[in-house]
Amino acid sequence: MLGIGKFMSVDISGELFARARKTKEGSFLEVLKWQQSTSITHTRVRIPVDQDIEQLRIIETNRVVAFSKTHMLIFPIPPFQTIQANLLDVFDVVAPLWKLPCPGSRLYRGSLSPLYFDITSLMTRFVLCAQDGIYGISIPQDKKAKPRLTKLVEYETTTESGYSLGLSKAFFRHRDSSSTTVSYMWVEDEVRRNREFRLRASVAIRERGYPGQWDADPPVVDECSGRIVQFTKTGLIVLDTGLCYDTRTSWW
Repeated sequence: MLGIGKFMSVDISGELFARARKTKEGSFLEVLKWQQSTSITHTRVRIPVDQDIEQLRIIETNRVVAFSKTHMLIFPIPPFQTIQANLLDVFDVVAPLWKLPCPGSRLYRGSLSPLYFDITSLMTRFVLCAQDGIYGISIPQDKKAKPRLTKLVEYETTTESGYSLGLSKAFFRHRDSSSTTVSYMWVEDEVRRNREFRLRASVAIRERGYPGQWDADPPVVDECSGRIVQFTKTGLIVLDTGLCYDTRTSWW
């Protein structure tokens, strides 16, 4: 695909491919129907934004949620159009459905967990990791219902850490060959009829050694099997996350 500028984040869901892009002219979100796009023509929409986007996700009911250093923005995806791939000045001006304060600190690669759609409560749930902690995010299927972003864990992260983030656990690998595992649970309760949610977290934290040398590639945690997989300078590492937990928990 032809393009100019820097791509900050990408996501794919079904037939949709989304990316956040930064150029000299500004920042924008681009969503393509990749099965209907070629090197010559794109079936796409392009939404200008007034701030640099660091992470994004495609969510239910034809929406994109994007994160800057200061805000969480949810945009509707407007009707697609098929245009020449090298036409970079065609935009779809769309106002965000929601613009909410976001942790005022940088997000790193791997800072969003996979999405989970709760069919019982009809909402999309996922987890965000910022410099100052781990946050639980709930986005109702009803576009008029307010999303919720609440801190689950007070935990400071830096560029010295490589990490993998899941819906119920996070794994941090550090330059000094130590590691930290954070396990958390969160439940949501609807408060009367005002569509607001409160979260509570059960957190277990354990620090331990980690085999192999430091590597910039982040580890990947498979929550189903409980395995950590990482390619490092010394080879492939596969670790059982069950070895990383203890029984110390706290509720708030």
